[in-house]
Amino acid sequence: MHDVYLDSPYTFEVLDKMLSLYVNTYPENELPVGFIFMGDFISLKFDYNRNFHKVYIKGFEKLSVMLISKFKLILEHCYLIFIPGINDPCACKNSIPKMPILPYYIRKFKQNIESFFSSKRNIIFATNPCRIRHLSKKMIFFRHDILNDLIWSSTINATNNERNNLQNILVSTIVGQSHIYPIPHDNRILKRYSPFLFLYPLPHFICVCDNSCNSFISYASEDTSDCIISNSDMSFTRKKTFTVYSALHHEAKRYVVPRVKTILQISSTVAAARV
Repeated sequence: MHDVYLDSPYTFEVLDKMLSLYVNTYPENELPVGFIFMGDFISLKFDYNRNFHKVYIKGFEKLSVMLISKFKLILEHCYLIFIPGINDPCACKNSIPKMPILPYYIRKFKQNIESFFSSKRNIIFATNPCRIRHLSKKMIFFRHDILNDLIWSSTINATNNERNNLQNILVSTIVGQSHIYPIPHDNRILKRYSPFLFLYPLPHFICVCDNSCNSFISYASEDTSDCIISNSDMSFTRKKTFTVYSALHHEAKRYVVPRVKTILQISSTVAAARV
C-alpha cells in the first residue's frame, strides 16, 4: 500500500479496519509475515517550516499509539516496513535510491513502540527501492512515478493514450532493461548504488507504485510465470486497496478494505493474469 497519509483521520479508519480484519480472521501463526507501508506519509507538500515537521511527527506518533493499543499481535508477530515516498523527508531527498526517513521524524514513533516491545528488529525503515527475500522468493518494492519520467525523458512515445498500452510499455521497459528505474542518464541516480537498481536475474515479485500508470497485476512476460509485476495507481487513503503477495504460492492479489467489518473483499483485478 502506498500514499498512506498519516495526517488524515480517514487513513486511520481504513488502517483500523484492515488490521482488525487480519487480527480477527487469522490465528497468530497465520498472520502475514509483514506489512509494507510506502510513502508518501503526509498529504502536505514537503516544506522546511515548523508546521510540516509537527504534522509529520504527530502522524507517526498517532500510528504508534494505535498499534500499541489495538494491534499488539501485529507488533509481536509481523514485520512493519516503511519505504519513503517522493515527499518524505530523507537525506538526499531526490536521490535514487532514496535513503530511509530521517531519524528525527520517527524518533517518537520508535520510542513508543520500544516502550511496549523491546525488540527493534520487527520495525524497519528501509530505502526506496527496497529489496526483500522471504523463503526462496526475492522481491523488490519501488514507490516512484516511473512512467511519467519515461515520458518526460522521451524514452517512449506517448502519442498512444490507451491505458493498457502504457501498462505494457512500463512492464516491457523495466523487464527489457532489467532495471527498476530504466533511465540511466538521470542525474538523480547515485552512481555508488546504481547496481542496486538492476533486476538481473529478475526477482519473483516486482511491486511498483506508480501513480502515472493504471493499476495492474501481470506476469513480466508471456513466456514465463516466474516473475509477477504489480502496480497500484491510487493512494491507500483514497482507494483503500492493497496488494497481497504469497511467497509460498507465488501469487499476488489485490484487495479493497470493505465498508463493513465482514471479510476482505477482492477487487476486480485479483489474480495475476498474463499481459
